Amino acid sequence: MSILPIHFIGQCLSLDEHPLFRETIIAQFSDENYDWNQFIWTCSNHLVLPVIYLKFLKYDLISYVPDVLAQHLEEIYTLNRTRNEQILLQVKAI
Repeated sequence: MSILPIHFIGQCLSLDEHPLFRETIIAQFSDENYDWNQFIWTCSNHLVLPVIYLKFLKYDLISYVPDVLAQHLEEIYTLNRTRNEQILLQVKAI
């Protein structure tokens, strides 16, 4: 049974406080009918894709997601990090 996207995203984001959510997340990943597009859309609209990627890395979950999704998350994280570094340089220059 699929978990509502926002609830599932909340579990992913709260892994530091609730590491046992990892097993629930792995079970959700194994659901062949899980709507990954809705997951990405919701994470993107709430601006949490970069931190989702970091949580998946930290808790060794990245290998459970489809390869295309893992690559997309890494690209979004890299773009976000590069942008943030440029903003910090501009702030220092000011």
